[in-house]
Amino acid sequence: MKRTLHALVLSFLLPMMAAAQEPPPCDTSKAIRSNAGNAEFLSAVLRSIRFSGKGPSDCGTFIAVIRQLVSNKPRAGSQLKGAGGPDAAKAANEIATLRSDAGLAAELANIQKEPDAFTRTLLEASHFHANGMYTARDLRLEEARTLVEVK
Repeated sequence: MKRTLHALVLSFLLPMMAAAQEPPPCDTSKAIRSNAGNAEFLSAVLRSIRFSGKGPSDCGTFIAVIRQLVSNKPRAGSQLKGAGGPDAAKAANEIATLRSDAGLAAELANIQKEPDAFTRTLLEASHFHANGMYTARDLRLEEARTLVEVK
């Protein structure tokens, strides 16, 4: 009798515990409400994001990258660089460093399976941001800006 009761309780608790451990989906539209003076571009960005899978592994980082994408303000050291954009050679070096780590390279390979080019570019930028590869992130953000269609 006790075993049957334990089995019954476990049969109800295990699915609930599994669901509780799964992170909630990344709802970018709720996380980013407004951006002063750039609402049309923000709206276009949010409309353009199409996850084929469950979305980013780190929603907070992904949202930070979207905020940087829609922001008109230069970030930190970007103010000192001028209008030349990100250094492509430095970005390539950062990406090569990231790919030398098997775990990070596997995550990047998984991201590259995303079929939508805009979403994939943002996921890559988020991955680079999370791993301190800021020049590579900025280069991906430049690419993402060219992929957004403002309607």
